[in-house]
Amino acid sequence: MQIVLLKMADLVLFWAHAVIAVWCVFGWLVPGAEKLHLFVIVGIAISWYGLGMRYGIGYCILTDWQWRVKERLGRTTKHDSFVHLLLERASGLHINEKQVKRFAYAAYWVSAVISIYINFVGR
Repeated sequence: MQIVLLKMADLVLFWAHAVIAVWCVFGWLVPGAEKLHLFVIVGIAISWYGLGMRYGIGYCILTDWQWRVKERLGRTTKHDSFVHLLLERASGLHINEKQVKRFAYAAYWVSAVISIYINFVGR
């Protein structure tokens, strides 16, 4: 039973993480969802930079939880970041992890600036 729950947790965490990553980049495009997008952007900042002060800048609590679930399932991952895992799975290619991290940070900050502008200045 515990294995089934762990597999379900792994699946739920994977899809929740994927949705949050896509929402982070494109959520500001959805009319009427500006506040939700800003909320997600702030949550990511709290994880990456707030918790990152203790665990290392870029720390993601969802990635930590998912990697712990994978460990309990006896699975290991060579990926340090979920975005790296997601892009490699989606493309089937081996992608340089440093480039993926740069891309993720750039995409985050572009989306954050747009979200702040939309929420505080207007469209």
